[in-house]
Amino acid sequence: MKIKYLAAAGLLALTNALIAETPAESGTMPGPSLAGFYVGAVAGASQNNSALSGDTSTLGGYWAPQNAARATAIARGAASSWAPHAGLDIGYNWQMGPWVLGAEADLDPTKASVERRYVGQNNSLNTADQLIESDWLATARMRAGTVLAQRWLVFATGGLAVSGLQTADSFTDEYYPTTARATGQTVALGWVAGAGAEWILARHWGLKLEYLCLGFPNAGTTGLMKDPFGPDTSTYQFASTLTMNVGRLGVNYFF
Repeated sequence: MKIKYLAAAGLLALTNALIAETPAESGTMPGPSLAGFYVGAVAGASQNNSALSGDTSTLGGYWAPQNAARATAIARGAASSWAPHAGLDIGYNWQMGPWVLGAEADLDPTKASVERRYVGQNNSLNTADQLIESDWLATARMRAGTVLAQRWLVFATGGLAVSGLQTADSFTDEYYPTTARATGQTVALGWVAGAGAEWILARHWGLKLEYLCLGFPNAGTTGLMKDPFGPDTSTYQFASTLTMNVGRLGVNYFF
């Protein structure tokens, strides 16, 4: 008889432990709290879009007036690419019933670059090569959402994005030939907005899917083009913008 009682007590204790660790079904008991700190890892991919342009700052000097507009138009265009992503995140949630408000930061050390090469058409002897690259990426965001069916957190997010950007640009007049080259490196401040959903697997674990759109302003550089047969020179101004559409999966551990 005592064995039966001990077995029943052990089964009851195990059941209570499982109930405490696993989210309850809707309508039976409150789901696990998401309040407090959490850490996690994310991985995914991004589509990267860049608007690239060039402009002659003077019509005189090296450029004849009739050629300046053509030289400006050649370096104006767009390009895109794909890149993998992986990183770490940390955050904190405040929960009020089904409503969740949080702050999250993440760091992604992977690179993403966009390149464009233009080769002159219709007897044009001009070429342009342009590159913009994100060496690393970080965001600081607010998250706001609601818990559905005690297992799903649906949220919107937005805030600041920071990236280490590098640019490398050149414009070549193949007729002479002569080239204007410029490189740049900066820590760029941009914006980020997105949305996602997180499935609460167990008391301490969540699996999330999110989309982020990030934008960075013009990264500008200036190159000097010199006439190889005379003293004439002119500047060539390059500009690049970067927009990233990031989709990623992540796993979080809630303390």
